[in-house]
Amino acid sequence: MRYLSFLSTFIFATRVVAFPAYASLAGLSERELNAIIPTLGAREPAPPPGPLPDTSAKLVNDAAHPWKPLRPGDIRGPCPGLNTLASHGYLPRNGVATPAQIITATMEGASQSVIPDSSFVPDVHMLY
Repeated sequence: MRYLSFLSTFIFATRVVAFPAYASLAGLSERELNAIIPTLGAREPAPPPGPLPDTSAKLVNDAAHPWKPLRPGDIRGPCPGLNTLASHGYLPRNGVATPAQIITATMEGASQSVIPDSSFVPDVHMLY
């Protein structure tokens, strides 16, 4: 049991070291957390977007979505698919997107035309 506890702590610690932006509340004392958490307001998310009107095959690397390199201040996470969508302009190029934008981008850029498949992506990325 001790080994499992150490292993799980090590696994989560390496993720925090690899992606420090995801450790925003890590390392805070209980008193600091108790002061901060009530100020974090919960919001009702917008409903997911509907299906695209055109679900036929399309060229993804087109003139409307050229690849552009990162600019200073742009954010990228651990998902290569979402990073590609942001670099091609399907998502905001700064890397900050809403769940609805992520769903629409995966339907347009990754040809995931079935909403349950594309709506799974933002749900999974909430776990990172």
